[in-house]
Amino acid sequence: MKELFIKYLLNNTKSNKTIKHYVNVLTSRIAPFARKYIPNYYSMFALSPDKAKELILLLKDDEECNNHFKRSKNVHKSAFNQYLDFLKESVETSENPEIVAIEGDSFECHHLEYTRNKALRDKVAIEREYKCEICGIKFEKIYGCIGKDFIEVHHIIPLHNNVRETKEEDLLCVCSNCHSMLHRRNPPYTKEDLIKSISEMKELTKGLLNN
Repeated sequence: MKELFIKYLLNNTKSNKTIKHYVNVLTSRIAPFARKYIPNYYSMFALSPDKAKELILLLKDDEECNNHFKRSKNVHKSAFNQYLDFLKESVETSENPEIVAIEGDSFECHHLEYTRNKALRDKVAIEREYKCEICGIKFEKIYGCIGKDFIEVHHIIPLHNNVRETKEEDLLCVCSNCHSMLHRRNPPYTKEDLIKSISEMKELTKGLLNN
């Protein structure tokens, strides 16, 4: 959807700089306010047209959001209106819409980083044998030597919540897939949530194969 929106703006003679502003508005800039209505929000472009329209209308009336972007209200208002217009004319109404990706341009992006302790991460990874604690995968068994000593480490309580002391029990060793699934919502899913979901899907698949 993002690529289609950019193409729509280009066809309407919007400058590259303006397009970047609009895209940033519809993704990162409004994220803290959008999550009040959609907890796992990360981009307007990931929402269905109906859900996107609903969220835009909510944010237009959100006093906190409007006050925060007081100085750039025209940009945000224009981004919202452009996206609403785009949705009305979206080629999604076609059975097989053509998707053209406009990529490769660079722009400056500012975001927060949170400190992590590599020694603690490495200690946990070694002790848990570089094995995903959710699905059980070991990268070395699948990818050979290039997967040796590789695993991702997940903070059970997100780092952005506060500065704190992190203990070994606060960390999970997870594969890339499980790590992504944990963060499919805010706050993240728990280890138990994912293990249950995997188990249910296995049972469902088993049932379908047996029918």
